Amino acid sequence: MARHAPVAAVPLLDIGRWLEARKVAVAIAWGLLDVEAALRGWDGPLLFACHNSERSFTRRTAKAARHRAFRVVAVSKAALRTMRRVPEEKRRVVHNGLDPARVAPARPREVVREELGVRPGVFLWGACLRMSPEKRPDAMIRAAADLGPGFRLVLCGDGPRRARYERLNASLGSPAIMLPHSFEVGSLLGALDCFCGLWDGEGFWYAGMEAALAGVPLACVTAGLLEEIRADRAGTPWDWGPFDNAEYHCGPLWQVILPNGSSEEETVADAVWAVRQDRETALAKAAALRSVAAEYTVERMVAGWEDLIWESLP
Repeated sequence: MARHAPVAAVPLLDIGRWLEARKVAVAIAWGLLDVEAALRGWDGPLLFACHNSERSFTRRTAKAARHRAFRVVAVSKAALRTMRRVPEEKRRVVHNGLDPARVAPARPREVVREELGVRPGVFLWGACLRMSPEKRPDAMIRAAADLGPGFRLVLCGDGPRRARYERLNASLGSPAIMLPHSFEVGSLLGALDCFCGLWDGEGFWYAGMEAALAGVPLACVTAGLLEEIRADRAGTPWDWGPFDNAEYHCGPLWQVILPNGSSEEETVADAVWAVRQDRETALAKAAALRSVAAEYTVERMVAGWEDLIWESLP
């Protein structure tokens, strides 16, 4: 299978005519609010994908596509929440696929940490994320300031509000290292002691699952694919369950961040601190989660989409 396909930039309202002119048999789309207008002139089967579980925009696009689409496809069972108004017979789940080669470190851990200016013995935690409010980089930066000199945060990513978060970071004494999205993902994951995620609207949480595949302990809300993993594996030896009124608790395979009445940054800081305090358990849980993440392969994703394409053909 070719790794690259031809790309064409087509005006939104010309997509249907473009598909018809090329006799396209099946189309896959996402993020279209006016599906009927975009596909006017083409009446082939549409597979419409939903990539997160809570954003109102995704719910609106799923609603808009429910009549026109042959199937509406979620990237996890959590993302099915966006399909409340989609007939059940049209719903499908095809999980995203993880590529082990992408998360393999290109350089030794010590070299990357030295390049980042992280002293030996410092606990390095972080995230690869879009710099936008729902991802909560501001809470991570404030948590890093609360944690103090034995910890260091690294945030890798870009977005329209990156400059605002850079100013916040500078105002707090620069507790976070701010990297561009182009930094080597595998090398960064290899340098981390903990990976953090705070948005409960994730559909798959690709960045977090890449960290899991790399064997990095997670401190995060239970969202995206993690919701599915927890539900599917309840009752396993790692499912220790929540502790009532606790600030954080041990989830099945990750350190779960829960609201507890404290500020968000304090809750995050407590969870990251817990990962460092019980490093042996955190690494054991990360190793177990890594084996689960390895089940979600690119080949499995491709097979799922191929099945849907064949199913949609007359």
